[in-house]
Amino acid sequence: LVRRAGAVALVARFANVAVGLIATPFLVEGLQPAVFGLFATITSISAFASISDLGVGGSLLTLLPRSLASSGDERAARRLSTSAYTVSLGSTVAIAVISIAIAQVDDLAILLGAPPGTTDEVATAFLVYMVLFGCTIPLGLAGKIQMGLQQGSAAALWQAGGAVFASVFAALVAVTTGQLVLTMTASILPLVLVLVAQTCIVLVRTPNVRPSLRLLEWSGLKSLSKTSGALLVLQICAVVAMQTDLIVVSYMLGSEAAGVLSVTTRVFGLTSIVGTSMLFQFWPAMSDGLARGEIAWVRREWLRLSMGLGVFGVVVGGILVLAGRWLIDFWVGAALIPPVSLLVVMAAWNAYYIAILPTAQLLNAAHAFKMQTWLVVIMVPVNLGLSLSLTASIGVAGSTLASLISHAFIVGIASAVQASRILRPNNYASIST
Repeated sequence: LVRRAGAVALVARFANVAVGLIATPFLVEGLQPAVFGLFATITSISAFASISDLGVGGSLLTLLPRSLASSGDERAARRLSTSAYTVSLGSTVAIAVISIAIAQVDDLAILLGAPPGTTDEVATAFLVYMVLFGCTIPLGLAGKIQMGLQQGSAAALWQAGGAVFASVFAALVAVTTGQLVLTMTASILPLVLVLVAQTCIVLVRTPNVRPSLRLLEWSGLKSLSKTSGALLVLQICAVVAMQTDLIVVSYMLGSEAAGVLSVTTRVFGLTSIVGTSMLFQFWPAMSDGLARGEIAWVRREWLRLSMGLGVFGVVVGGILVLAGRWLIDFWVGAALIPPVSLLVVMAAWNAYYIAILPTAQLLNAAHAFKMQTWLVVIMVPVNLGLSLSLTASIGVAGSTLASLISHAFIVGIASAVQASRILRPNNYASIST
């Protein structure tokens, strides 16, 4: 089941990437490199807004399979989804309010490294994108429900369909109008419409997890908060630590440098796409397997995926280091060709990232949040300080190198040791408790 969902997700995401690669030169041409860097910076901020679901999406991946595997209680599953949708709808409102406040900041354009002539558009583009992104939080729960029901293949197809639709529409708008605000809107609105359709279909076809206001209880919200609260802390720290690369580069080196980093990240996205695709159903499947006591199977899948993805990342990263500059020149032109140092650092970071992903998801499935939380909290200030220092000293590759160093030495080693302890025979129950 995990492998089949991973294969479907891999094909779907490669289709999405192919469309994205084709669309990017049109975005660069339509918006021009400096404005494209601003476009990339604003879209990267959506990673910060994702914490506003308060860890609810991840909680569904952990709790829904566990609930159905241990008791099959339909009422408990519906109460869980009701609580999840209630919190997520509140998050949508909160994102809209916060985005409106941020859009009023006078120095927003300066903070984002906006090129001359685009200052008046920045606030509007930011606001429109963030409000629409906020709508994807409750709408995205339908995919989490499908994954919790071990229907990851269907969730992957819906997700890829929305992303492909948005990429094509954004490229068309960029070429025909050249307007930042319209392009930002086009990059997210199609995804919202696809998620609306997915939500309607999923909730009609799966009445055993359909939310209902009659099932909204304080006890259900409290139960959800125990898991989502821990995941929220992890999400906040991870976003601050791992998603500041573009913003640090844009602030310190300008939006054109941010465009170089964005394009390079997209090229190396091949490795992370394979990793996240093969792990698409891993988290809820591990939660289900641990609840059923299938420790040997969980251990085998964890080791197989960790080693396989690590080797794949090293091989593909090496190829892209050698051919990356030529590929980017052919793809988007000479203005956004990265230095060799960025290619080398990005290759190392992506290989490490996909190799450690199975460990992070296994710890989440096992409800082992305490150690993860402390490690990531320590990593945040270290990563930010390193990013600022290394970007100032070595340029655009500095922030990515900082992410690699801080995560590997503070989080990665300790997480692998903890995962090995969890998967010892008769050890899972005591550790997760």
